Amino acid sequence: YSNIDQSNEINTLIGRYDITNRMNPTNDNYIINQRINKISEYISENPFEYIEEYSKYLKKLLNEYIKDDLYENIKSKINSLSLCEQIKDFFKKLNQRYRIIVQVYIEQHLDQSIIIASRSLWDNKYDTFIQETVFKKNIFILVIIFFIYKQ
Repeated sequence: YSNIDQSNEINTLIGRYDITNRMNPTNDNYIINQRINKISEYISENPFEYIEEYSKYLKKLLNEYIKDDLYENIKSKINSLSLCEQIKDFFKKLNQRYRIIVQVYIEQHLDQSIIIASRSLWDNKYDTFIQETVFKKNIFILVIIFFIYKQ
């Protein structure tokens, strides 16, 4: 008895793609099955066409996380982890062929400066990032989200 005798539907994992041997995204639309709402929607394969709306959503989310103006070290660590997961889950629903990398910095704001650098192998045509910053009296949040196309 072998797995070859069984149908491909049984052996295929949910959310897995067949090998397409393509190195870049296509321009046509495809169906993503959203498990939360149990519906299928047509969503463009280009996640960057609504970049302004994504920035507005991100700004709103950051303002909710920073309701109180006081910086607390332990609370900031927990908030940064939960914020990373929430942002990553939101953007993974939009397109599953992009790797989503989220960096969240929650720091005490005492008129200091911060310099952040990152390096990676990058394709300017298909890869991009979003950066959003929110300042309050005693605290600031910096979020950087990288979208990297993967086959």
